[in-house]
Amino acid sequence: MPELHGHGGPIDDLWRSAAVEEALDLCLGCKGCKSDCPVQVDMATYKAEFRAHHYRGRLRPRAAYSMGLIHEWSRIAGAMPWMANALLQTPGLASIARWAGGIAPERRMPRYADESFVRWFSRRRKPADGKRKPDKRVLLWPDTFNNYFRPQTAIAATRLLEALGYQVDIPARVLCCGRPLYDWGMLDRAKALWEATLAELTPAIEEGTPVIGLEPACVSAFRDELPGLFGGHERAQRLAGQTLFLTELLDRDADGLQLPKRAGTALVQTHCHHHAVIKADSDASARSLGARIRDHEQRLLRHGGRVRLREGEISGLHGRCRAGAAAENPAGARRSHHPGQRIQLPRAD
Repeated sequence: MPELHGHGGPIDDLWRSAAVEEALDLCLGCKGCKSDCPVQVDMATYKAEFRAHHYRGRLRPRAAYSMGLIHEWSRIAGAMPWMANALLQTPGLASIARWAGGIAPERRMPRYADESFVRWFSRRRKPADGKRKPDKRVLLWPDTFNNYFRPQTAIAATRLLEALGYQVDIPARVLCCGRPLYDWGMLDRAKALWEATLAELTPAIEEGTPVIGLEPACVSAFRDELPGLFGGHERAQRLAGQTLFLTELLDRDADGLQLPKRAGTALVQTHCHHHAVIKADSDASARSLGARIRDHEQRLLRHGGRVRLREGEISGLHGRCRAGAAAENPAGARRSHHPGQRIQLPRAD
């Protein structure tokens, strides 16, 4: 490990400091410090700013280009998912892809869906005009993961919102909040993505249309990074205020909605950015349906889970293959211990 010049001494190489980079690399970007620290130190933002200077004019680690640019790779893969899956899932080829992307060899890459959510949305049979209520129009945000990897989540959200009387639309073009870019300090790229988003969503912003997110990390980017990068920008501030997590919308409009009652148990795992930035009661909507709530993390630990550091685990929602805090139960089911930090790449075996 690079040594500082004495405990608490000056860092002579400033933005180029390898010691600071090594220390900040341990930050998961969960933003827990921003909400839980008494002085609200935002290490995730400090990390993004430091890396923007640290790597300026230099190559970043391979994982920065594979995971940081996941939205661009997914846009290409989404055109031919069968080819992308063959490359990422076939033994030998998958090993080469993991090495090229700086991904731990123990991990298996997730499969791309045969059809993205955006494509499903464009070809689906839309509700009759009589059921579409312009005064309840919402813009559903197709984030990278729910668009290309798990479209069933966004499809279910669309059907839920329409069943409750909302008019659901999506942006006319594929956009991205740039969440994975912040972790690697690619702030110029992130700002360019936001400028495209602000231009595309100008009519929705002016009309006050709610933008509904399904991924807490994306919603937190709208709420936190967007106004931070565009301080004093009126449209950016308005968009940040118009963006809601799905459960926030349901909670806000609960009095005017006829939510069905459902018996059973809802297993809830609060995402780290949900806890730190959104700050909504994540299980309020589930409770309003009559479901019994069980906390995922506490359930795991009650059944013999234990916390330990393990090299090669995924730490952070961007899928960085680094040593991270993980929980492992006797049956071998592996989950990250920090609320919301999910293991997104399963073991290759």
